[in-house]
Order: sequence, then C-alpha cells, then structure tokens
Amino acid sequence: MSLQRRLVFLFTVIVNVLTVNSFALSSKSSISLLTCSSGEELYTSFGHSALRVKDDSLGIDIVFNYGTFDFDTPFFIAKFVRGNLDYMLSTGYMRRFERSYKAENRQVVESKLLLNLEQRNALFALLAENARPQNRYYRYDFFYDNCATRIRDLVFKVANIDTKQYQESTNETFRNLLHICNSPSSWSAQGIDLILGAKTDANISLYDKAYLPMYVDSLFLQAGLIESSHIIIEKSDDINYAVNFIGSPLFVGLLILLFTIVFTILEFKKQFTCKKFDIILFSITFLLSILFWFLWLFTNHSVTDKNINVLWASLLYLPIVIILIRMQNVSRNKSLALLVGVNILFLIAFVMLTICGLQQPPTIALLVALSLAIRNISIYVRNR
Repeated sequence: MSLQRRLVFLFTVIVNVLTVNSFALSSKSSISLLTCSSGEELYTSFGHSALRVKDDSLGIDIVFNYGTFDFDTPFFIAKFVRGNLDYMLSTGYMRRFERSYKAENRQVVESKLLLNLEQRNALFALLAENARPQNRYYRYDFFYDNCATRIRDLVFKVANIDTKQYQESTNETFRNLLHICNSPSSWSAQGIDLILGAKTDANISLYDKAYLPMYVDSLFLQAGLIESSHIIIEKSDDINYAVNFIGSPLFVGLLILLFTIVFTILEFKKQFTCKKFDIILFSITFLLSILFWFLWLFTNHSVTDKNINVLWASLLYLPIVIILIRMQNVSRNKSLALLVGVNILFLIAFVMLTICGLQQPPTIALLVALSLAIRNISIYVRNR
C-alpha cells in the first residue's frame, strides 16, 4: 500500500472513530474553504476546492477533499468517456496538502467560514459521515456534482441559507466561465467546446456559477459566510495562456479552408480533382459525427446532448465517401447530389441556430463547416 493510500486509510479510520463517539469540535475550532488556482494539467485547469477543519486545542488539522479520483480504476478511460467515473471524498493532513500545491506552483486561498460552533460541528459531522468507506464515492458531474458544488451545498445546508435568492439568472453561461479558466483559442478549450451541447450556453444563476471553485468563494462572500481570507500559498508566476498561432485550432481551421478554396477553384478550371481531398475531409467529419452522437445518446454526461455540431458533422458523409470511392468521375450522380443537398440544408440549419444563439460553436467548427459547405455545393452543382 502506497504512503498516500495509507494516509487516506488512516484518516478514514480516525474520522469514523470520531463520528461513532459523537466527537465535537471545541470553541477554538474553525472550518475554512480552500480555493486552489489552476494547474498545468487539463483536469486541474479549472481550479479546486476543499474544506479545512482545524482545532488547535484538540490537535486537529484535516483537509476534506471531494476532488479525488484513482487513475488505477479498472477501465478508467472508458468510464470517464461514458460519464460513469466515480470521484471520492478523501482526507489528509493540511501540511501535506500545502506541500502538494506548493510543488505544483498553485495559489491557495484560505477563507475562514463564518459559522457558529453548532454549525461547525454539524458540518464536521456531515463530512465525517461522507468520508466513511461506504459513503465516500459519488458519481462525478462536471457542472452539477463536483468538488466545488459538494462544498457549496453542504455549507449552505448547515448555515440554513435559502438558495432561492441566488437562483436568479445572470448573463453568464457554463461555456463562458470555462473560457475564463482555459484559453478559448487552445486545443483543449476548442475540443471541450465541440463536445458540449446547447445546455452549456443557457444563462445560469449565481448558485450555478459556483460549479467553479473561484465562484464558491465569491458566493460565500455574498452570502455573508466568509469571516476572513488570506493567501497561504503564493504562485511564483501566472500561467501563460498564450497559444502559438502555428499549430493552433485557428491556424488548422484556416489551413483547411484555404486548401478547400484553392482546390475548388482549380477543380472548376478543370486543373485539379478534389476527390481524394473530399474523401479525407468527409471521412474525418464522419468520425467526429460518430463521437458527437455517441456522447449525446450513449453516455451519462449531462451536457453533451442537444449538440448542434451534429448538423455540420453529418452521418451522411459515410455514404458520400463510399460513393466517391466507387465513382471514377464525380459528376452526374443523382444519389450523390441528393446526399450533399441534404448536407447543405443541415449546414444552413447549423448557421441559423448559431445566429439565434442556441449554441456557441468553437472557431474551428465554423471554419470546417464553411469548408464543408464549399465542397458540398461544388459537388451538388456538378451532380444535380
């Protein structure tokens, strides 16, 4: 058993013993929200939240962490993709928590919660109960059930605060807030934008915004739950979100569009055939369509359905590719004209829904959709 797992096991036992014996915090105790900044890994780029329970008179200084998962979980990747990955509440020494985040060069802000002794003991009892082996696992949901939302809900519960006053809609969306944590021009952000559906673009409330750790702190401050805040770990420098243009999604999208325009012009001048280019472009688009439909229909993710990217990434590209492979000359094929004609309608629908603000596609999706429109129109004109 690794040192980390031994510590987790040790604190689970301690917490269970404390709960069974109706252990109570003293008047000198405190519970603090720990808000951690972004890290370099994708899964750390949105920050992190944890709770610190401290009681100097009893020698307690424990961190409760709802953001723990095990890379050694059987079928980890498959469970993550399907939305079946379980996270867990782990416990550990505060000094070990500090060492870990200092090593990762991530800022940690401690905000002492304004809770009376009865509320602190109630919160500690809930945390201890959740830390039991039979209770510690939960089904992770990025927007609705994560390390931040768990803490948000528990603290509001023990503080007996009505959440209705924080449910008023704002001008923010889940997608807009994601872009604050991750440069919208990066591959990771564009990839996330591709797979998230229309739900991500609905306006959300102040309470919903606290799915991100940075907004848990601001929500608690607005609710009068913060007594004081201070930085316990400084960052040596800021994360650089600058993205090199060469190799960026924008560069790749513009390159595809440039090739599409040049090849199409040469094709109409009868100096070039786009058949191979179309087969490659349409095949990749079909594979993306499979991914979007899979995430929509066959996973438990709450926000990958109703994804309008399935309109430009159409399943019809499979029969189109098959026809292109079999045809010697791409002209005068009524079946091909019908298929690309339907795709043109899909592309028009995609543009209209985007203009209406139903969903905000990433830049690369718009550029690829434009390239597909050019190629579909070209094929339709030559085969109608």
